Amino acid sequence: MNRCILLCGGEGNPGPVLDFNPECPMSMMACKLGNPGRFDFMPAVVWLLLSTCVAFGTDAKKEELEPPALVVFSGNQSSLHLRPPLGLSAFSVFSRQNEVCTNFAVRARKAVLPEVGVTSTGLGDSTFADLATKPPVRQTTLLLTNLNTSGRSLQVCLPSYLVPNPGDSIEGKVLVLAGDGKPIEMPLKLDRPSSDPTSAALQWFVALALPALLTILIASLTGYWTERRKQKARFERFRDLAYAELRDFFGTHYATLLKDNKKPGQLSAALENALREQRIWPRIPDKERRLLVKCIRTSKTEATRNLLIKLFADWKDKIKDPK
Repeated sequence: MNRCILLCGGEGNPGPVLDFNPECPMSMMACKLGNPGRFDFMPAVVWLLLSTCVAFGTDAKKEELEPPALVVFSGNQSSLHLRPPLGLSAFSVFSRQNEVCTNFAVRARKAVLPEVGVTSTGLGDSTFADLATKPPVRQTTLLLTNLNTSGRSLQVCLPSYLVPNPGDSIEGKVLVLAGDGKPIEMPLKLDRPSSDPTSAALQWFVALALPALLTILIASLTGYWTERRKQKARFERFRDLAYAELRDFFGTHYATLLKDNKKPGQLSAALENALREQRIWPRIPDKERRLLVKCIRTSKTEATRNLLIKLFADWKDKIKDPK
């Protein structure tokens, strides 16, 4: 039976007492003192601390003895993002991106490894390619031969259907199998962004501002065409009611204007004044009046004549060839 020597000093008992077995239950671990019926539980506490230290030291020694990984990763990304068109998640449904790829490198830590397998778990039909091979051949499981310390550059591609909707994400691992050891794992995550500030602003604009702008635009166009129809109708009535006055104006007064004002600038000013004096000017619809002002004030005689013919077609001959 294993026994433990503990120093149990006390009044009337200056020396050690050998009467406790570390394999016994805690309740039985006591170091008897000279005083009958008296027990000191401090040895049990000391035993517990010593046992913990021994166990911790054993575990640490095991960790130190665990061999290092045979393969080393480098240049790898832990997270990939499926970028939507224009970088706006609101346009994710229009994305034509079929996959997301990233490059990484693997190398042997020391000796050359005759065979190394690279595959994935939890990442769907992800494919791997050795970039040293021209053209690279994609495979779900890639076999590397004679991997040395210089390493190999690889590429992994994840299909976009793994994250079909904004906000979706998937997590998995790239596995490297070398020898009989435990597979080396590289965590990898793929996500499709759910929202961004620009997309949120765009969605707000489409949902709230755009309908309001369309309403204003439709109301403005409706008002414009309604007013234009009214102006054209008033002008038609004016031409009917003032037929005699218009006939006299274009039959005699217009010809006189052309004879008395030979210079383009003089003719334009005289024509505008005459149209105003005869109260024809305010009857012309706004659109045609603006065009007439532009033609008259830029001295475009031919353009002015054509516009008058369009407005007063009944006196076309008088306008074209005044006599």
